[in-house]
Amino acid sequence: MQNSDQSSRLALVPLAGAGPLFADEILVRLRDGWRCVRFEWCISFGVATFRRQSAVYLTATWQERYIRGAGYSLLALLFGPWGVPWGLVRTAEAVWVNFTGGVDVTDEVVRQLGGQAPEPPIPHGT
Repeated sequence: MQNSDQSSRLALVPLAGAGPLFADEILVRLRDGWRCVRFEWCISFGVATFRRQSAVYLTATWQERYIRGAGYSLLALLFGPWGVPWGLVRTAEAVWVNFTGGVDVTDEVVRQLGGQAPEPPIPHGT
């Protein structure tokens, strides 16, 4: 008989930009230095501006985070600045967050998966 911790680790976890992975697979990748990241976008309608976050992406490098964030920044630049008075402010905030690597939610994901916090990768010395 499986306890709730075992059954949660056997369930597939959906992630944006990748196929679903088992919780143990995600935890192994996080221990190898991968990060779970959300990106921001905003949209404005007249006097209303909404700033939201994307689904969670599992990313391996800062380059991947930069490329994924660029798409969300473009979305914010096209649809965000038109709100009065906060459109320009919220758009600038979303673009800044995306160009600095997004919002790192790795610790939250680890907590939800019931794992241990990943240790930082050991740099390869010369």
